[in-house]
Order: sequence, then C-alpha cells, then structure tokens
Amino acid sequence: PMSYASPVSSMTERAERALANMRFSDFGRRTGPRLPIPMDYSQRSNELIIQGFQIAMTLRQVIDAHDGALPKGTLCIIGANVLVFLKRDGVAFADVCLNPYAVLHLNQVDRLVKSAFVHRDLFHLLANMTGVLQDGAFLESQDGTATFLARTAILLGLSQGMLVALSHSERRLAGYGSGGGGRG
Repeated sequence: PMSYASPVSSMTERAERALANMRFSDFGRRTGPRLPIPMDYSQRSNELIIQGFQIAMTLRQVIDAHDGALPKGTLCIIGANVLVFLKRDGVAFADVCLNPYAVLHLNQVDRLVKSAFVHRDLFHLLANMTGVLQDGAFLESQDGTATFLARTAILLGLSQGMLVALSHSERRLAGYGSGGGGRG
C-alpha cells in the first residue's frame, strides 16, 4: 500500500491541539484579531465609487425586475449580514471563523452559521451583498420567500458542513489526528 503522508508524532499532534485550544480559549479570543478590520477608506475612494456604482446598477435592475420592490427574504439575508458588520467593536475572528477543529473537537457547531455572516472589510461585504441581491432576488422570485429561505439555510448547512468534513478527511488521510499515517 502507498503511504500518502509520513506519520505525525503524537507529540506534534498534542502541540497542535494545545495551540488550537489556546486559540479558542477566552484569552485567545480576547487577544486575536477582530472583524471587520479597520481601513482607511480615504485611500480607496475610487474603489468605493466604482463599487457604489455597481451596487446602484444592480439595485436598479432588481427593483425594475420585481415591480419596484425588493424581495423580503433577500432583504432579510442582506440585513442580517449588515447588522453583524455594523456590530459595535466588531466580532472576534476566533469566535466566528469556520474552523473544523473548533466544530469537531470543541463542539462549536454554531460556527457553521456564524461564519457565513462575517466579512473582512467593507469591500468584502459590498461584493457579497451585491451577489446576494442579484442572485437571491432572482431565486426568491422563482421559488417564493419561504422556499428560498429554506433552501438557503439547507445549502448553508451543507456547504459549511462539507468544508468541515473535507478538512477532517484531509487531515485523516495525511495522518493528523488519526494516530498514524494514512494508507491508500
């Protein structure tokens, strides 16, 4: 049988687990980075103007396509993202990042949802919400609000869960966390 990775010592694994536990401890969450990151937008005013124009064009297209109204479910998703972004003092990255170790070993399953609502900076938020506006409005108009929101929730869970599962599988194949090297 072919070995995909050399075995990892239990000492290395213990050190990795200790670092992960520290990162997700109260101390690690207090001292780690916060999101959104502060930015000097005066240095990026041209980018803001361009992105603002793109958002305005998308908003006009969506309103025109939906008889002057924005679909309620799409607005709820955008509103939730904006509220998290505007949260006073932001959020601790260590509290919300989608980290498979924290999900699987620390039972922080809420990260599967929380991580989807956090954005690095204003540009990240605006780009994502422009896509949600355009695609969400179309899908909601096809499916209805209740079906659109249900499908969105299901797809969120599936996509985030798949990322955690793939990361876990990759670590097992590489020999991390499995007590020895993966075998093919």
